[in-house]
Amino acid sequence: MGEKARSKELREVSFFGGEKKGRLAAVVVITALVFIFILMVLQNNALILLVGILLFAVSPFFLYLAGTFSNDDGLRVFGQLVRAKRLFWSWFILSIIVGGITLMFMGLLYLGVYKPNIYLYPEKTMTVKVSLELPKGYLTVTDPKISGSGWEVTAHPSGELDLGGATYPYLFYEAKTLPGFDLGRAWVVKDDELGAWFDEMLPKMGLNAKETKDFTEYWNTNLPKADYYRISLLSREDLNEVVRLKVEPKPDTVIRVMLVVEGLDGPVDAVKPVIATPERNGFTVVEWGVILK
Repeated sequence: MGEKARSKELREVSFFGGEKKGRLAAVVVITALVFIFILMVLQNNALILLVGILLFAVSPFFLYLAGTFSNDDGLRVFGQLVRAKRLFWSWFILSIIVGGITLMFMGLLYLGVYKPNIYLYPEKTMTVKVSLELPKGYLTVTDPKISGSGWEVTAHPSGELDLGGATYPYLFYEAKTLPGFDLGRAWVVKDDELGAWFDEMLPKMGLNAKETKDFTEYWNTNLPKADYYRISLLSREDLNEVVRLKVEPKPDTVIRVMLVVEGLDGPVDAVKPVIATPERNGFTVVEWGVILK
């Protein structure tokens, strides 16, 4: 039978008139791809989602191959439909458009968690495991590079951390997270008063002189330029919904200072938070960072 006659025969066969096995196989493949795509969206990870979009976009090509080389009428006819009606290119272009819009929407939703530093102060030199979990986001940078789900370091009472033949003053990471925390109370600080505000308020939040210096030196020059800043302190409950910090062995004191900063053109009314300065006892873990709105 010639190629033209064969193509005509395939076109005359209804997809829904093919064998049940072929119809079922095509439906299962499409359903599985849709399910995988939804799972990738729920991962809140733009890179994973991008891979999912590309796989989803080219999926008709694999069904076309299955239809072309299969002995099953249902899959063969589906392969013909993909080619004859240009379903592949329609599907591909639509998938890229929808995927691009999804990625852009995710980018608008996500907030940056910038330069959190984690300091470890054990009472004696010991091995410490530190892991991070982001329920609504994902890591973008770690230093030293994270291994598996976290770091395993040799920590000294001085705060120095040994890992892989190098010594670090702290563990560092950055991340992206979805909003959803309470920012009802805040300080409103003028740009030229920001350094003095850091020097006054950070020790009250629990940072020591070195940690305050590290914070101030970086954020005094790296905040987006604005006339005023609205600064909120995340509660422990809200911070755990952004980044959950797990340290083994369990520390005696954990101090986490995560500020949410938003630039303003002018002053606004705000109720200042009431804070209590934590005490440091025993093995102490300190973390500070900023989320930019």
